[in-house]
Amino acid sequence: MIERAWDLGINSNGRAETGGIRGTRKYIGTSEAQALFFSLGINCEPAAFSPTEERSAEEIFMEAVGDYFLQAHNLSTDEKVLKTDLPPIYFQHPGHSLTIVGFELRKDGSTNLLVFDPMFKTSPAIQRLIGTRVSCPNPERILRAHRRGTHYLRRYKEFEILKLLPPCHTPESMANG
Repeated sequence: MIERAWDLGINSNGRAETGGIRGTRKYIGTSEAQALFFSLGINCEPAAFSPTEERSAEEIFMEAVGDYFLQAHNLSTDEKVLKTDLPPIYFQHPGHSLTIVGFELRKDGSTNLLVFDPMFKTSPAIQRLIGTRVSCPNPERILRAHRRGTHYLRRYKEFEILKLLPPCHTPESMANG
C-alpha cells in the first residue's frame, strides 16, 4: 500500500530514500506512514521535535502531546480521567514507532505518555478483561506497561509524530499540492 502511495506521487521521495520496500523486511518511518494514511484518504499532520538551546527535545515533545490531548478540557475539573474523542498519535523515535493513546499529568507535575507498543503483546490476563467492566484495585500495575515518561524519552534526541486530522483532502490533491 505504501508503494502504491508512492506510485500516486504521495511522499514519493520515500522510495528513493528506502530503495523501495515491497518484498523486504525494512522498517518504515514517519514519511512512509504519512504516505499510507494519505493514500487511504486519511489526512494527517507531521511534526518533528529536536532540542533547542533552551529546551530538550523531550520537553518540547511532551508539551506538544499534552497540549493535543488537553485541548478540549478544563483542568479545573475534579475528574481523575478525562476522556476525549481525539484520535491517537503515530509516534516515531529512532528505530521504533508507538501509538500514543493518552497523556498522564500526575499530582507531582510529572507527565507520561500512554502508549501501545507493538514490541509487547497484551497479557492474557488483560485480554480476558476486554469487553467487561472491571474495578482495578491497583491500576498502577496495569498502566506501568503503557507508560513512557521523560526517563524513556531522554534516550533519544529527536521525535516525529503524525496527528490524524478530519478529512478535507483527497490523496490526489495531496500528490498535486
